[in-house]
Amino acid sequence: MCLSNLKINGNVKRFVISRMGSTGSGWLAKLLNAHPDVHCTHEGVLAHVYPASQYTDRDVIRFIEYFAWDAKHEAYQVLGDVGSVWSGHLACLPSFTTALLVRH
Repeated sequence: MCLSNLKINGNVKRFVISRMGSTGSGWLAKLLNAHPDVHCTHEGVLAHVYPASQYTDRDVIRFIEYFAWDAKHEAYQVLGDVGSVWSGHLACLPSFTTALLVRH
């Protein structure tokens, strides 16, 4: 499942934040997205699997590959997502800045 050969499109920095339960991830995504140079989604994988109400590990991998490919026409300096990846994916994304959001 490792994505070490992931090709990044464009000269845009990317980050993903995994979360553990109720952590305020929606608020964090809105806060990050408020910066004019940042485009941050909250659980963006859901937009790629809708109308399905659940998604699999393969859906997450597909979303990460799409996320690495889509540079948003380089309109932003930073692209990110909060909540779409699981903690197991973080170690497999060496070209992304990664974090794990936990509640106190």
